[in-house]
Amino acid sequence: MSLKDYDWRYSYKTSQLRKQGKPVDILRDFYIPFLQHIVRYDRVAGYFRSSSLALASRGLTTLINRDGTVRIIAGADMAPNDVQAVIDGQLAPLAEHLHGALENPEQWPDEASRGVELLSWMVRHGYLEIKVALRKHAETGQGLALESSEDGYVHEKWALGYDETGGALYASGSWNESETALKRNAENIDVDCSWQGEKERAKIADAARSFKAMWNDEHPAFVIKDLPAAVKEKLLTFSSGITVLVEIDNLPAQSTVPTLSAEEALRFTALKYAPMMPGGKYVGMYTAPVEAWPHQEVVAHRIIDNFPTSHLMCDEVGLGKTIEAGLAFRSLYLSKRVKRILIAAPASLTRQWQREMASKFFLPFDRVVASPGPTRESIFPVAEKQAITHLFQPDLAIISTGLLARKDRRRLLDNATTFDFALVDEAHYARRSNSTKGVRGYPRYNQLYQTLSKHLRKRCRSLLLATATPMQLDPVEVSDLIRLTNRVGAFQYDSSLMLAYYQLINAISSGETLKPEEWDFIRKAVTSIQLLDPRLWKYLNEVVIDPFSRISMQQWLSLGTVPPPPDLPALARLLFAAAPLSRVMQRHTRDLLKIYRQKGKLNANLADRIVLPTPKILFTDQESKVDQLLGDYCDGLREQLLSNGLNEPRKVALGFYLSFL
Repeated sequence: MSLKDYDWRYSYKTSQLRKQGKPVDILRDFYIPFLQHIVRYDRVAGYFRSSSLALASRGLTTLINRDGTVRIIAGADMAPNDVQAVIDGQLAPLAEHLHGALENPEQWPDEASRGVELLSWMVRHGYLEIKVALRKHAETGQGLALESSEDGYVHEKWALGYDETGGALYASGSWNESETALKRNAENIDVDCSWQGEKERAKIADAARSFKAMWNDEHPAFVIKDLPAAVKEKLLTFSSGITVLVEIDNLPAQSTVPTLSAEEALRFTALKYAPMMPGGKYVGMYTAPVEAWPHQEVVAHRIIDNFPTSHLMCDEVGLGKTIEAGLAFRSLYLSKRVKRILIAAPASLTRQWQREMASKFFLPFDRVVASPGPTRESIFPVAEKQAITHLFQPDLAIISTGLLARKDRRRLLDNATTFDFALVDEAHYARRSNSTKGVRGYPRYNQLYQTLSKHLRKRCRSLLLATATPMQLDPVEVSDLIRLTNRVGAFQYDSSLMLAYYQLINAISSGETLKPEEWDFIRKAVTSIQLLDPRLWKYLNEVVIDPFSRISMQQWLSLGTVPPPPDLPALARLLFAAAPLSRVMQRHTRDLLKIYRQKGKLNANLADRIVLPTPKILFTDQESKVDQLLGDYCDGLREQLLSNGLNEPRKVALGFYLSFL
């Protein structure tokens, strides 16, 4: 690889615009390509931070793969009296200054941690040498501050890079070796290349002589020191346990360039296209870097097999609804059956969803935010932020339910390209805003439910509603969620039909006598599945109806002949499997997982939930009196305000106030 092969600009300034109208990106437009084209890197840096190694890891690991070397002379910003002490032979101030930069690693951000690990690993394996530069007066030899220009010298910032062919590039400018300089500061870099002319080659030769003089501590304006032994020893501890080097995105950094045999290349090609081959729809599921529990496989299979039907995912808390969704997403995405997926979750869970999709399924979801403008934030395969035209632009997007539910965003959703999947986490927050207990009047739905029902449902082929508590106060809440699936026929239009159906199942199980119209109602509810859900109808006939009761069940389904008493338990089992909830809801409990463990199907440890009773709180006489007075006050205040025409929004505020008291 030759430096001459790359189209270098004469300068890189943050204020410049590229041809596409975008500003210059110092890191990606210059720094990483520079490191990727050289085998030797000599750098004089004003300030050096390990975060720069993390940011430029893609270039550095390429350099390492070619057995390249890096020499860095980094400035240390110390007080003149400490510099003088070092010049006089006292290295303790320098060691103390450098040692402080390696303290409290547990408080470092991930990028800094990976940067120090990379720095340490390179030093340990001989790819990197670091020396420290201190300023001294060129004539008197007295210690100076790093940026002092008393003697006409300054601590410049420049670099030399040499490729395998002998070509060289000289870069000089304002940039420091730090994350801030590479990503945020307004910086400028001037570039001279050895193949451009005599003037450029003369600059490069001068720079090479200067670097050699500094490296050998022969420059009159600098005193150059090796890393103190204690500092180097401390630095090396950060790579003592590293077996696989990782880059900024936490992916392995290849230490050698892999070579593939023809057979290996064929296998990789087969894996790449296998999901799109006949019978390959489960490849994504079984190549995911996560071991699914049996019930998670069941749910994922059901979503994959029935796509684009909609589902309620209602496993108990902690049983892996995220895993179930990820398995289905990965399989359908790799098989090209879906392209656009939207995940809506409470704001506090959006980052968790993004991390899970990246680490467990290698799915590059963007987290979408609205402030200060529509922006997508990615963490895989690289961490970056980018402005977008609208919130629903990315094909794989994660958005907060609070942002999704806002009225001013609905028009954007209405005009968005249709999503193949939309998953709403903690879906029980989509509910009626008026009281549900005992109310069967006209419902008033909250903003989230209205957004899902009137807007999102029209813009997605399949809707997944994830919640461990589909019913919190009243069965009508479950009915409302079922309605969003568009899969249960007449049941989705009247919650009382669903309640009546389950009451009749209970009556049959209890041996009660049904009226003719009740028999007709449940028979029509079951037979309608033949048109509404042919796959479920096949399952009911082949799996649920046992051979011993098959004749009586078929006679009841086709002719309406009521089964004899011995077959009523089989009928109840059929009715339950065909019930509205069973059609769309998938729910598993810890008790089921315990059965899997007993049968040897699950080896994972299961957390036991131990519910401790609340200790009885005994009031003193004074506390009882205060409690009674407060109760009387709250009752009186409520009655007084309601009698004065308190409107609905203020009723909510009053309820919060009284609860607080």
